[in-house]
Amino acid sequence: MRKQTVLLFAILFLVSGSVHAQPANRLKVDIPFDFVIGSIAFNAGTYTIKPMGIGGDAVLFGSSDSKEVTVVPVWTRAVDQSEPDSELVFQASGDRYSLWQIWTKNSREVTEFYIAYSQTQDASPSIVTINASLMKP
Repeated sequence: MRKQTVLLFAILFLVSGSVHAQPANRLKVDIPFDFVIGSIAFNAGTYTIKPMGIGGDAVLFGSSDSKEVTVVPVWTRAVDQSEPDSELVFQASGDRYSLWQIWTKNSREVTEFYIAYSQTQDASPSIVTINASLMKP
C-alpha cells in the first residue's frame, strides 16, 4: 500500500513538472553508505535524483534498480556563487547519515532537505560530501 501511494505521488509530480516544462538537471550518484532522507531509510547504492513539481519544490529520488523510489519535499535557496561540481552533502552522526543538501554544477541554488534535530543527535555533526554527475535530460 505504501509503495502504491509513493508511486501515485511520483506520477502526480511527474505530470506537474512536465506541464510547466522547466529544465530539470538529473543527477546520478553512488552513495557508499546507508542513509536517511527525513524518516525514510535508503541502502547504499546508485541513485538518480530529479527535481519535480512547480519550481522544484520536491525531488524524485530513486535507486538504479527502482526498488527504492520516493518523492521528497525540499526547499531551494539562492547562493552567492555556483559550484564547480555537483555533489550531495550529508550530516553524519555516528553511523547515521542524513541527506542535507544537493549542489548542482553551475547552479546558483542549493536544494535542502529537512533534518530533525533527533536525527543528528550531535550539536555539530560531521559533514560528508559525495560527488554526483549530471545526466542528459
